Amino acid sequence: MTRAVVRVATVAALVSIASPGLAQIGATPGTSGGLFGGTRPESGRRRDVVTMILDVNQTANPASQSALSSELPESQVRLPGSFTTMSATADYQRVRRQAQFAFSGYDSFRYDPSLQRVDQVTRGASLLATVDLPKRGILHVDQTAAFSPSYLYRLFPVVDAPPAGQNQPTTDYRVDTIDSRSYDTRATLTFGSVRGTRIEGRGDYSRTSFEQSAQLRPDTRTASAELALLRALSRRTGLTFEYRLRNSEFGAGGATQEQTAAFGGEYTPRIWGGRATIRGRVAPSLLTVTAPAGAVGGSAGNSDDPEATPRSRRSAFQTELSFAYGARRWRLSSIYRRSLEHLGGVRGPLLSDGASLEFTRLITRRIDVSMRGSYAEGVSVVPSTSSDLRTYTGNVRVRYAVSRSTAVYSEYQTYHYDVHGQAQLAPQLGPAYDQRYFRAGIVLFAQPFRR
Repeated sequence: MTRAVVRVATVAALVSIASPGLAQIGATPGTSGGLFGGTRPESGRRRDVVTMILDVNQTANPASQSALSSELPESQVRLPGSFTTMSATADYQRVRRQAQFAFSGYDSFRYDPSLQRVDQVTRGASLLATVDLPKRGILHVDQTAAFSPSYLYRLFPVVDAPPAGQNQPTTDYRVDTIDSRSYDTRATLTFGSVRGTRIEGRGDYSRTSFEQSAQLRPDTRTASAELALLRALSRRTGLTFEYRLRNSEFGAGGATQEQTAAFGGEYTPRIWGGRATIRGRVAPSLLTVTAPAGAVGGSAGNSDDPEATPRSRRSAFQTELSFAYGARRWRLSSIYRRSLEHLGGVRGPLLSDGASLEFTRLITRRIDVSMRGSYAEGVSVVPSTSSDLRTYTGNVRVRYAVSRSTAVYSEYQTYHYDVHGQAQLAPQLGPAYDQRYFRAGIVLFAQPFRR
């Protein structure tokens, strides 16, 4: 009998952070009660906490790639008929009176019984620090690093960030075998009162580098600076004004400069014994787009100079509208978002339209059900790679809490994308990809250190 040795690194899930923009009134509460508090890290403020979660599951994949297998390139992920996935997460949080620190990460492996081989799917880590300053000031710094995350998944909008300790979506949505590194640094400086007026300055720098096929998938860099004014009109109503300048580079001289002025609002009424959160945001933008050198089409394609780079200006209208309602035993949320997205592996920013609908219900003390569906379309803003991408996903999960430290679950998931045969948009990806699977697994939760 062949023995497979699985190496698991105890690295951890990213710490959940409230959005610094419109979330000044407070997020809609999710489901509570039952035994599931033992299988989710507690959100209370504790002095020092170490959290560890292990997720082992068996997946049946009867319809992966369907009739598209013959068209997939060598770099495309080909999932076996069944496989085992093991994900380990760990998280350390240290809370003091005027400062909070956290280190977290995650690691995931997949075992293919047909090849008797173990492959690493993804891994990542983050370091977070929040420091209280004089005159109601707060400094927040967040540094993350990820190995081969799923970039297309970022087109799907979410109402709230996932709780710390839950599996990262990159485990299921990685669609190619090309290794990459993604780094992101964020800093936010805030002065003012949550119940009055706040001024925020934000900075963000991200970089994605590909270890293979650098010519087809050049490195991407994005840097942005943002200034925001947040005003709480009452305990349930708030307004936000923002200005952002963002520059991006996507190889061979390709670049964009984005200037955005945004106005948003939030309202949190109490309805039917629960609390709803309604958020809206409109953001007109002015774009200056420089196509990569030697690009086909546009003025560069007709120029005698192969290094010529056509430059164009265009406007874009970004918007976001979300609704969430949470009661003690169930939660419903939906969101529509039109935004400019910078994705690794895609040549140039995408003007994306996406929507998501999510429902969670605590049936009994031990059983909960969650359902989610998302759809997104993206159109390149670079004239020489004018093409579109469509993708959707759906997930249904039923979970049973055996105890406060153990839960078992089963789920069904589908995922699909289609780039309509436009290889320039995302090189080395197949023109379309379809994946469906059934999964059953067990989650073990522990807090070996807490004080």
